[in-house]
Amino acid sequence: MLNKRRLGRTGFDVSEISLGCVEIGTEYGIPVAGRPRRPPEAEAERLLHTALDLGINHLDTARAYGESEAIIGRALSRRREEFVLTTKIPVHKQQDLPAAALKKHCRQSLETSLKALCTDRIDVLLLHTAGPEILKREDLAEVLREAGAGRVRSFGASVNGLESARVAIASEWCECVQIAYSILDRRPAADVLDLAAERQVGVVARSVLLKGALTWRYENLPGDLAPLREAVEEVAELAGGVERLPELAYRYVLSDSRVHTALVGASSVAEVEQAAKFAAQERLEARWIEQIRRIDIKDETLLNPANWPIS
Repeated sequence: MLNKRRLGRTGFDVSEISLGCVEIGTEYGIPVAGRPRRPPEAEAERLLHTALDLGINHLDTARAYGESEAIIGRALSRRREEFVLTTKIPVHKQQDLPAAALKKHCRQSLETSLKALCTDRIDVLLLHTAGPEILKREDLAEVLREAGAGRVRSFGASVNGLESARVAIASEWCECVQIAYSILDRRPAADVLDLAAERQVGVVARSVLLKGALTWRYENLPGDLAPLREAVEEVAELAGGVERLPELAYRYVLSDSRVHTALVGASSVAEVEQAAKFAAQERLEARWIEQIRRIDIKDETLLNPANWPIS
């Protein structure tokens, strides 16, 4: 079984590898000609059950992930007690709503999620793509508390960028933060991870494989992303080959004790099984980490897949 870490002050013990469920619900990742990105539902169900059987006890989804919530609900309603469930409320256009309207939006989104997931509770509810504007609202704690009363155990935020992460972590209501962190995007290590540790805020690392760029799929990146391709090739050489890229990527993130769990975005049973094996490996030695930190991408915009010229 997989090792577990305490997810900050949420009180939940989660497996070091969590299952990110965006790929089972919508088209996601670097496209490869002739290959579907989203698995058929039968494969998605096998993937979900395999994850639980391997000891992965934290699932991460969102309202924005297409059919993801509904597929989880249909597949795992009878195994609900076996996993910690995270979903998200979209708020990137709601920062200026009056408190009553924001509360209504949050309550409606939560109720839709509960119905799709076939459950009566959400363990960790995150504000999705939350920016500093909404995170700084003085009424936000009360809005969330009332919207999720009796149905949500812990609140947090899924953020883009370091400033949003800092604001979320400083908020008294925030018990968990989801951030991008990878072998190439190491920016949170400068201060965000320390701040989270000081305030006992759970840290969930996403984009560990940088939307598939830290796998063999990097070869399908367009020419506009040449600097990113070159950096990935450096990591691949250090790893000992392209096939070892994902292993080194996960081991790097999990070697940081300030990270509580790393999301695995998977579209097949084989990918879930592979990730579980990575989590069982020993932590990287200091000499490996030192070599990794010499690999740098000067254009930080390339570290955000939202800026890539692919859908």
